[in-house]
Amino acid sequence: MALKDYFYFTKDERRGVTALLVVIFLLFGVRVFIVGDSPKYKPYTKRTEKDVMVELNSADTLQLQELRGIGPGFARRIVKYREKLGGYYAKEQLMEVYGFTDSLYKQVSPHVTVDASKIQKLNINELGIAELKRHPYISFFEAKAIVEYRNSLKSGRIESLDELAKLPDLKENWEVIRIYIKVE
Repeated sequence: MALKDYFYFTKDERRGVTALLVVIFLLFGVRVFIVGDSPKYKPYTKRTEKDVMVELNSADTLQLQELRGIGPGFARRIVKYREKLGGYYAKEQLMEVYGFTDSLYKQVSPHVTVDASKIQKLNINELGIAELKRHPYISFFEAKAIVEYRNSLKSGRIESLDELAKLPDLKENWEVIRIYIKVE
């Protein structure tokens, strides 16, 4: 049996194949030309950011990715740094996230808000040096100064944050540290 014998169609079979091809092309043509929906290519729609506003202290990675220039990697870094801080108090803190550039900040900042009331503060009457120094703004020496001062008190408890403002080891960074600590 020759190869051409496999491709030989009777007259009725050729008509059936031709009719089938015509129907396929008609359906495809209707879809592309009349409906305007190509099966392979979708028209590019530019994403508008005018409506997008993201609150940094409550947004998850998917909400952060709605911002132009923020992909999955940046979104994870922003959330990870937020968890390390306990929350953002200003949108300028985005510049502290690894890889964040000035141009990206200028692009993103109009679409970002910060609710500082959502910051999770550290209770300095309960934490030791190791826990306090994990915070990005509190160094080992500042954590040690807080714990030593607390231990030197008769009650062993700090009653007010104003007491800590007088410590010489905290003077340089006090305004930032104050945002992230509490006394209970």
